[in-house]
Amino acid sequence: MSDFEDETTCPLCMDSLDATDQAINYCACGYKMCLWCWNQLMETAGKESLPGRCPNCRAEYDKHKITMAQLDPDVLQKEQQKKKETKRKTLANPQHRPPKGLAQVRVVQRNLVYAVGMPLSICREEVLADRQYFGAFGRIKKVSVNRSTPFSQVQKNGPSGSAYVTYYRPEDALRCIEAIDGSVWDGKLMAMGCSQ
Repeated sequence: MSDFEDETTCPLCMDSLDATDQAINYCACGYKMCLWCWNQLMETAGKESLPGRCPNCRAEYDKHKITMAQLDPDVLQKEQQKKKETKRKTLANPQHRPPKGLAQVRVVQRNLVYAVGMPLSICREEVLADRQYFGAFGRIKKVSVNRSTPFSQVQKNGPSGSAYVTYYRPEDALRCIEAIDGSVWDGKLMAMGCSQ
């Protein structure tokens, strides 16, 4: 099972995960998302002739390895009734209708930083979380690395990786970016950024 904070909300679209969404295991890392987002991800990757990849661990999706837990019919029935009731209430009260055009909204996480151009020798979660690297700037909630980007093998200075580091406090993320952006680690120029 994954260690994601809130498994009842899709981390991509921020919509609620229904029982079916929660039962599907797309990747061995346990990352959950709604079926709609997974289909969008696969469709976008297909249009670019690229494999679909897990947003968390960046592993390629293998449609033959996707599994689904057994669903309790009573739970499904209760969920469908709850959806109907919610829809009825929403339609009855215009103030509670969701705003239109949320597909164009970008979620800003000021406590999340990303780093690209990272030497593969240190591009591992446990190493990067250490006080010698990103841990020096504050308490870290999560580190996700990608050691196999499509461009990692064609870099001037050899292969490189990338990482997403989530801090508990936004000010720690900002300190991290200010300190590391443009620095050189093991001969690689680090580029840092955050969600804006």
